[in-house]
Amino acid sequence: MGLPARKLGATARGAGRERTSRLRLVSPPQLARRTASGAAEAACLSVFRLAVMALVAFTALGLVRVTLSAKAAEAAVDQLRLERSIKAENRVADRLELDRSLLVTPSRIESVAAGLRMTKAPAVRYIPVPDVAVQPVKTAPRQEETTAEVSTREGGRTLAGVLGAALDVTQKEARTLLVGDVGVAASR
Repeated sequence: MGLPARKLGATARGAGRERTSRLRLVSPPQLARRTASGAAEAACLSVFRLAVMALVAFTALGLVRVTLSAKAAEAAVDQLRLERSIKAENRVADRLELDRSLLVTPSRIESVAAGLRMTKAPAVRYIPVPDVAVQPVKTAPRQEETTAEVSTREGGRTLAGVLGAALDVTQKEARTLLVGDVGVAASR
């Protein structure tokens, strides 16, 4: 009826040798071609690696350059800001010097005095003020002095204290008047 599923003619030892084997012998010229292409691949691989390293180096240098340029631009902006603030402060200082010079002029002082209904003094007197305040030494009253003499002498000290306090108050009021006029002049 039909043919057997296997050939019985083959022995167990030689089974499968009848088929053509997929393995074949390679001739020497084909082997040389493969080694030549392997060397070319290695050369291409090294060139590729070199190109990638160069690209990374150029990228790093570019980033450093951009960073330095940004810092330089930021420093320039800060410099301009400082120059503007210095100019503004110089303008304020110039205005204050002008106001100060206007306040100290004799005509200005005369106009303030006229506004306060003051008159010119017939003569100018200067009161010397010592640099170091000298404290009078209190001595015990002599037995011969009377109580009237002691009260008169202490009254003189009290009178000097009152006059000193009055001078201080007058000086403070004069400064207040001058500063008050500066505020009025600045608002003009």
